[in-house]
Amino acid sequence: ERSDWPISLPISEVPLWISKATYEAGTAFGTLMLAGTYLVIASILATVLRVVVVPSESMEPSLMPGDVVLVTRSIFTKPKANDVVFFNPPKEL
Repeated sequence: ERSDWPISLPISEVPLWISKATYEAGTAFGTLMLAGTYLVIASILATVLRVVVVPSESMEPSLMPGDVVLVTRSIFTKPKANDVVFFNPPKEL
């Protein structure tokens, strides 16, 4: 077993590949880009996808009350035969 390992080295003697300012700027930029990416993904998911809980027995036996369904929102396609359509019920109900 080696007696000289691990070595002890003062920070001032460690060679730097980039300056401290460049490192901090890169870290800040990377953090902002990551946060921006999360915000973009969240906004896309909020406008395109929706998680819905089936509230009533109207779709039995295909969908049972309490089932959780992932709904895609699209204004570009029209419903076709055998599609399940979700909508916000009117206030009168």
